[in-house]
Amino acid sequence: MKFLDKEGKLHQHYEKIGELKDDRLTAFDYNLRSLEIECAKSYIFPTTKILDVGSGPGTACFEYAQISNKVVGMDYAQSMVDFSTEQLHLKHPNLLKRLHFDRGSALELPYDSNSFDMITSHRVLIALLSWESQKKALQEITRCLIPHGIYVMFEATFEGLEILNKFKKMFNLREVSDGGDGDYDRLLFSEKNLKEFMREEFELIRIHSFGMYYFISRILQPLFVAPNSAKYDHKLNDVAFQIARHIPDFENMGHLKGYVWKKNG
Repeated sequence: MKFLDKEGKLHQHYEKIGELKDDRLTAFDYNLRSLEIECAKSYIFPTTKILDVGSGPGTACFEYAQISNKVVGMDYAQSMVDFSTEQLHLKHPNLLKRLHFDRGSALELPYDSNSFDMITSHRVLIALLSWESQKKALQEITRCLIPHGIYVMFEATFEGLEILNKFKKMFNLREVSDGGDGDYDRLLFSEKNLKEFMREEFELIRIHSFGMYYFISRILQPLFVAPNSAKYDHKLNDVAFQIARHIPDFENMGHLKGYVWKKNG
């Protein structure tokens, strides 16, 4: 039996998810994913050429292609590429001229330099399990963006997790580990290191926080349903989604943030 390292196990995990053909398995908290997508869409215009790195089942790409005339989704799991392409043909045939999916690695993007006006990633770079790999992926994203291009980066940080866990502890709730609740590894970003690394090539124009959604879904719901376990499909999370659309932040809580970077000219 072939031994798999952490990266190999993670790759195998996503290949299996793609084979199951369930788009919620890559983001159990579908309301949070919808908030991410709405945030990214606010930076898209019809002429914006977009690359979604780690596109998974294509959920974000299908939304982006409702606005943009040119969207590319890329994932390193062949089963994800196959599933998203199948969904494109079966459920979104009107987007066939606007959207396609490729297989590729974030560490070596299969595109020419200065190819895209905007690049997005949704909880993808935290699946690269070393800071060196994460920096390599960021360099590749930088290379593929045009001057003044936008990178909308939905990734998790230790600092945001610390704030969330401060409130968890305050109300005697189980804290969230930096490794997550799944059976696979992840590596959160140090916001300090991230900003320091990116400042040579980018201007940070905004940080989107989803603190209100985190407060209701990760603090209020567990308190409300105790001793039962909180659930992603609980009605309170749907309410949290609606509130967070209008009042997004609360105490900068939550490890997932939306960093909007503008590449220097």
